[in-house]
Amino acid sequence: LTFHMWSFCIQIDPLEFGGVCYHKSYDSGYTWEHLGGTTGIDGGIQPAVIYDGENDRFHMFVVIDTPEEEAQIHSVNNLGLRVVGWYHAYSDDGLVWYRSSDRIFVEDLSSEWEDKGLATGADLVYYPDDELVYLFYPSFTTNGEKILTLWNWPLNIATVPLSSLADTEYEGVFGEEVDGDSSLSEPEEESMSIAVLCGIGLLALCIC
Repeated sequence: LTFHMWSFCIQIDPLEFGGVCYHKSYDSGYTWEHLGGTTGIDGGIQPAVIYDGENDRFHMFVVIDTPEEEAQIHSVNNLGLRVVGWYHAYSDDGLVWYRSSDRIFVEDLSSEWEDKGLATGADLVYYPDDELVYLFYPSFTTNGEKILTLWNWPLNIATVPLSSLADTEYEGVFGEEVDGDSSLSEPEEESMSIAVLCGIGLLALCIC
């Protein structure tokens, strides 16, 4: 079995200021080969990846917030974890990525369970039979019970048809626009009042 992992990395050549690094394991995850920093998603954190076996392609949902955005949304109530939303990127080799020009998923402050924004990135599950990507993500809300000064963290679910990512505008590794892989339809969202703390910046994917 070959396992693939993308992790948040800091000051690893060529990513002096951090980003996403790529690793592979050929022994079911016991030892890992570091393949270096990815390109096209500079500044990315909290990567989540699914594999489209039919088209032999990786799809990533990744947080890329600017320092200015982080300064506006981080507070003691959210432990500095709140994010604006996620970009989508695709890759054929795991190293070179093409990122959507705009975020494909952003916080909905009008939602009852998302009124204080998104909390970290998403975890993904892909069902090839219906071509739906399921996104499980925590949000911040003033609804429900507080823990000390922290806002409540419900777990939410959204679905994105993989086919809806086709023809989205993407940027290449040097920022030029490239052809997409119909514009993204609005994800369907539901909420479940389950407290959750997501793992940050580490993901392993097995392609069996």
